[in-house]
Amino acid sequence: MPIREDAFNIYKFDGSPYEMGLEHGEKLGNEILRVINRFKFALENDYGKSWEWFRGFSMDNFYGKFSEDIIEEILGIVHGARKKGYEISFEDIATLNTIAEIDSYFSWIKKIPSDTSCTSFIANGRYTSDGDYILAHTTWWRYYTANSFKFLFIYNPDRGFPFAMQSAPGLLFSFTDFYYNSKGIAISETTIDGIKTFNIEGEPLFQRLRKAIQFSSDMEGVIYNLTHNNNGAYANDYLIGSKDGIGLLELGTFNYAVVKKREGFIVSSNRVQFDNLEEEVKIEYDSFDDSDTSRYIRMEQFLRNSKLDIDSAKKLLADHYDLSLRKEFPGKNTVCGHRENEPRLDKFDKRPPYFTTGSIDGKVVTGKMALMGSSWVKWGKPCDIPFKANEHIQKHPEYEWLRGHLEDIIPSPWTKVDHSWNFVNPK
Repeated sequence: MPIREDAFNIYKFDGSPYEMGLEHGEKLGNEILRVINRFKFALENDYGKSWEWFRGFSMDNFYGKFSEDIIEEILGIVHGARKKGYEISFEDIATLNTIAEIDSYFSWIKKIPSDTSCTSFIANGRYTSDGDYILAHTTWWRYYTANSFKFLFIYNPDRGFPFAMQSAPGLLFSFTDFYYNSKGIAISETTIDGIKTFNIEGEPLFQRLRKAIQFSSDMEGVIYNLTHNNNGAYANDYLIGSKDGIGLLELGTFNYAVVKKREGFIVSSNRVQFDNLEEEVKIEYDSFDDSDTSRYIRMEQFLRNSKLDIDSAKKLLADHYDLSLRKEFPGKNTVCGHRENEPRLDKFDKRPPYFTTGSIDGKVVTGKMALMGSSWVKWGKPCDIPFKANEHIQKHPEYEWLRGHLEDIIPSPWTKVDHSWNFVNPK
């Protein structure tokens, strides 16, 4: 099956961990190599160390915490890829899946804040058109690795519950963090700005998230799997939809807080929302000029005065109103993020002007859709504005160093994916 550059690509895997991994590697070996090359460039540029160094670091510090199922699935991916002639190692796949740990480790030891990324919201009850929950998410990501994530993986495991997730070839979790399962659970997240803590002895994030979506039938299961033996990698605000209501898990390294609502709405924009995480963050949100606050208030205003449905969720994901400017301007402060247009520096995002990051997708799911096995997905910016790599470099030659790595991001139409949960893959 050819990979479409302008759309979500859908792949289904079923069986044991090894069998699912084998299918994954056989079908996507070449794409896994592309993902490895993208992140190899990003990590080496960020931290000045080789891919071989990162492989050794991952194996030395995280491999010992992998479960048997995870090891079997990685082995399946490696064997499947090699069967098709692609030289991919266990260490390569382990490193891809622990990049969150690598980034959090360097934020911790260097005391530098993490990048701003992602915008999400959830609502139910009187704040939606039919009372069912609606969860929406747009990933903010660097454009030179973004095209790794135009995949929707659907799993029918021999243990746990069928589930779907946006992901990249070679990953055993989403990384962009959009999930839903056959019990009606949905999960999204936005990374908390300014977290500088990390617990290298804890369980890797990708494994906790995988357990949370594959083995949780309710909100309590999700919360337990994410908080138990937490290592703090990519400290997040997790939005959770379930048959019992909606919730927010704000998860640092050593502290967390939970809000559950039978009815209401919750927004998330990389902003800490609870006092008990202040000792891990130590930043103040006090201005419309920062991206986190501007997006947060904009979404709250919208949801407080709306009855959310699928169409209005898509509209909000594409929103370009900048509260600090009091006008439409697609930039760092808008729900649909366009950091590439932004001349202003941000209080928390330390990247230079016109840096190549922002929204790369749109996803919407409801409780009923999760139960039935469907979702709405869109590759590229929710507003439909394409990103053209060569045009950006010509306009901003300070990014010449990205030539050959920066890629176009071409939006697709919104697509309803109806996959159901009772599939059987042809062997």
